[in-house]
Amino acid sequence: MIVAPLLGLVALGVIAGFFVCWILAFIKLFRRQPFLPYEPRRPVPWGLVDLGLVIVVLLLAAVSSSYLLKSQFGPEAGTENQPFTLQQNMLIILADTAMKVATDAAEAIRNPSMLNASSKRYAPAYNPASWAPFG
Repeated sequence: MIVAPLLGLVALGVIAGFFVCWILAFIKLFRRQPFLPYEPRRPVPWGLVDLGLVIVVLLLAAVSSSYLLKSQFGPEAGTENQPFTLQQNMLIILADTAMKVATDAAEAIRNPSMLNASSKRYAPAYNPASWAPFG
């Protein structure tokens, strides 16, 4: 089968790339050059309070989702003796997706510029904004 030799070549390429990157990093270190060139950027529109709020919202959503799912499945569900069924796994994935969408929507409501920045980055053909802020 041809997959095994190709997989070996990919692994060899990854390992070789690892060593090349470290050698280049040490060369820059010995020459006292920066690892990455400096690029001036605009300051981000969020701060430490926004980051803390997002972390708290994510933790609360995870804890509440876990509590709701545990009450739905029972305290013994998910253990080694009683693994989750297909329907339970689908419900867990749905709850996780809903939690992520809700937190993203809450952050977009709190900080609309985040939504604008992502639309510039991921859909530039549909947005007449300039690419200048992104380098």
